[in-house]
Amino acid sequence: MDDLIQLFKEKGWKVISSQEAYTDPIYTITPINAGESLIYSLAKDSKKFEGKLRYPAEDSRYEKEKMDKLGL
Repeated sequence: MDDLIQLFKEKGWKVISSQEAYTDPIYTITPINAGESLIYSLAKDSKKFEGKLRYPAEDSRYEKEKMDKLGL
């Protein structure tokens, strides 16, 4: 885990505590579209990603054909 954190720091990320993270204003927004993911819900609400979003709970059946073609 230390190596991973160091890698993020080297790439310019700032590591903060969860307490600090939860003070971000994003957590004061109540999404219109409920879902498993706050990020997904807010992206859906923004309408900026129409036709590009896929619900987080969608599983391998959506990728099987593509992966089979790639031999994966």
